[in-house]
Amino acid sequence: MRALSSVFTGLASILMVFCLLLAPAWAETPSPVSERFWLDLPDSWQPEQLDRTQITERLAEEGVALSGGVFWHLMTVSTDRFSQYVIDFRNSSVIGQFEHWVLDADGRVIAQLEGGIQNTTPNPYFLRHGRTLTLPAGQYQIITRLDSPFFLAQPEPTLFEPTRYQQSIKVGNAVTMAGMGIFFALGFYYIVLGTSRGRIGDLLYAVFIAGNLLYNSAALLVASDLFGIHQFFLISVPILFSNTAYIAFVMVLLNINRHTSRILFYTGCGIISLFMLFWIIALVQPHWSLELDRIGVGVFALYGFTAGVVRVIQGNRTARFYLIANIAFVVPALISIRASTLPIADTLFIEHLGLFAVAVEVILLSLVISHQVGMVYREKEAGLYATQEALLAANHALETKERFLANVSHELRTPLNAIQGSVELVTQHPLPSKISRHIEAIHASSNFLLYLINDILDLAKMNADQLTLVQESFDLDEAVDDLSSIYKNSFQRDRVRFLIDIAPDVPNRLVGDENRLKQVLANLLSNAFKFTEQGDVRLIVRRQDEHHLYFEVSDTGIGIETDKLHTVFSAFTQADASIARKYGGTGLGLQIASKLVRLMGGRLEVSSRYGEGSRFHFQLQMNGEWRLPNLPNRVAGLVCDKEDYATILKQDLARQNVDVTLMLSKHEALAEGLPKTPEAWLVIADQYDETLARAFHSGQAVHWLVNRFNHSEYRHDRNLDIDLLPYARTQLHRLTHPSDVLSEQEDQNLLLSQLRIAAVDDNTVNLKVLLGMLKRLEVQCSGYEHPREALHRIQQEMPDMVLMDVQMPIIDGLEATRELRRNGYPNPIIAFTANASDHDLEDCLEAGMDDVLVKPIRLDDLKTMLLKWSDKVDSRSERIVL
Repeated sequence: MRALSSVFTGLASILMVFCLLLAPAWAETPSPVSERFWLDLPDSWQPEQLDRTQITERLAEEGVALSGGVFWHLMTVSTDRFSQYVIDFRNSSVIGQFEHWVLDADGRVIAQLEGGIQNTTPNPYFLRHGRTLTLPAGQYQIITRLDSPFFLAQPEPTLFEPTRYQQSIKVGNAVTMAGMGIFFALGFYYIVLGTSRGRIGDLLYAVFIAGNLLYNSAALLVASDLFGIHQFFLISVPILFSNTAYIAFVMVLLNINRHTSRILFYTGCGIISLFMLFWIIALVQPHWSLELDRIGVGVFALYGFTAGVVRVIQGNRTARFYLIANIAFVVPALISIRASTLPIADTLFIEHLGLFAVAVEVILLSLVISHQVGMVYREKEAGLYATQEALLAANHALETKERFLANVSHELRTPLNAIQGSVELVTQHPLPSKISRHIEAIHASSNFLLYLINDILDLAKMNADQLTLVQESFDLDEAVDDLSSIYKNSFQRDRVRFLIDIAPDVPNRLVGDENRLKQVLANLLSNAFKFTEQGDVRLIVRRQDEHHLYFEVSDTGIGIETDKLHTVFSAFTQADASIARKYGGTGLGLQIASKLVRLMGGRLEVSSRYGEGSRFHFQLQMNGEWRLPNLPNRVAGLVCDKEDYATILKQDLARQNVDVTLMLSKHEALAEGLPKTPEAWLVIADQYDETLARAFHSGQAVHWLVNRFNHSEYRHDRNLDIDLLPYARTQLHRLTHPSDVLSEQEDQNLLLSQLRIAAVDDNTVNLKVLLGMLKRLEVQCSGYEHPREALHRIQQEMPDMVLMDVQMPIIDGLEATRELRRNGYPNPIIAFTANASDHDLEDCLEAGMDDVLVKPIRLDDLKTMLLKWSDKVDSRSERIVL
């Protein structure tokens, strides 16, 4: 009842305001017109002075016929002084063509004026047919010829005093522009709303509004005055479609169908068919199109009122509010379509009354739709698990949740950038073991959080079909090392072994989407570790054929029952509810992995035995040049007690052109002694062994690969080269080819030390972290929190590169980049942003940025980006020389 009262109050307020607006236009003004007549004259008659006898003989019984044609009107004017008037029409502005002839007492034509919707002569008064007329003292006849396909009402020629005319037309023009604004805004809103959420009722309502927008813009001269559109039938044709859309809209809004109200449903279908017949008639007889509109408005007003009453009786809550909106429309609408004159005002037309009626209904119906949507969603939530209606509501809630989570994910990247950057900088310095363990936990947890954020974003993108893949060269070993660093503290190594088995013929460098591949493997590994309390988790990579790689993640965990296998790739689904309670998780990982593999051209498959473990595998086409890195051949010895570790390590060494020529167990190494060749040895052990270390000869390079260690005792033991075998393949490469790695790093460090970088970020913490990373890379850098200051200093100092945050107050990164480019800054500008969508990245490139770093930024990513663009620095800066 409160909502009903609010609607009544709003309707009363609108009517009151409209009446107050009309009040100034009702004032009577003295008129020089002594007589006025409608004449019955031939269409081709040429205006001439008519005496009383001729006027009497030519009097027409009625004025214009609403079905259109040519009509003549005569005014007799007397003025006793030199005066200026405006000649315009009362009641209606729907006139195709008009001409005014002014004849003096001697029958001479002293003025001829023309205009109309179909006439291209500019109107001197905005949205009016008014023409200025200057008359000396005397007697005059003003003959008006009207030629129009149809008329909405009787357009009666009238003389107005200019000042009063200019004041009085403001009300009507204000009503016109306000109505146009309401139609345009609500029409656009419901088109977007209907398209975005797929509601046919919103789209039908948008068609109804659009039809009225076109009709009123043409009838009230908006189309002709503002846009130069003189198409007269815009007045009638759009309403034919609008009327049809309205009937369909009412049926959708009030839920009228065969089951709820059979009579109303079939009546509505019959009216729609009738209106479609009107379309055909209007094509054959366009002059009757407005009359068909009048019939249509009357029919749909009657149908709408009847449908509202019937549905109220049947208990439809939306119908009560719709009925109020319909009544508010029906009264002025029926007046506007049937009345031929509007005696209450000289410069307000029947069209204004119709515009007001439709505008009121449009506003009230918008409230009805809003009420209905809210009511429907409340009902859906109440019966979420009971009906199909509830399922639709859940899907809508899921879409809303995904949009919300995507927005939150963007915001999470900014603080996550500060966390990961700070951790990475801290780990560059020696730390006590207790602190190191905490730092490692932060690093692993933040990495896992980043993968979760990416999962959420990508799920939203995939559901919206907006996820795109990239094809870039990447290092497979580095990608696998990144994954292993996430999970190295997520399982008990005394009970679970993590083995990464990459065949020797799998090349190091591939071309594909590295991040998506890592994301798939991360989700599969996370799933494997979660459900494996004892045994092995194994990542296998094999070369399937010349152009395909085979990936597999297997575990010895709890497994999946056969009848549950088909559900594991569904969103928010685990094998059963008890698993969700015991192990937790979002339930998104496997679905995201499956969708990503499908996007990359493969298919994720699963096989499992309950209680014995699971195996997830897929095959992908990896484009690019399939070749092993061009590394010098080397030999090494191996001391290891575990055959599976030894096999995997030999595979990894073979991929780096290192041959294992001798392999011994620890017992053999101590009992039989070690030969003097080879010169390099690798030792796989649970911990560093002093006795075994003394068995090696002087001059031999010994690298300890430790898979388990005591944190407090061995964490910073310099004898340990790699902890947690077999993950760190890039570290293994540095051990086996130290001279190559050192030479490459020296060249890169020299190049970086010669760069001057300007960093711009309004977030103080993120700016400090970024500057810390740059200083760690020995780059000369300066940082700015305020964009305006940064622009001034950059243009003065011309640094070799600019790192620009995108979201900043006052001036964002995009506008700052445009200003730098306009002022001639030639060097690379790199964006760093928490917005990771394709649209955001495109905006950065369009603004003039050269590349994008997505937060959180890692030190290696920053270094790679600087090296990538260092050769693009303007040639006028000659400091960078390799």
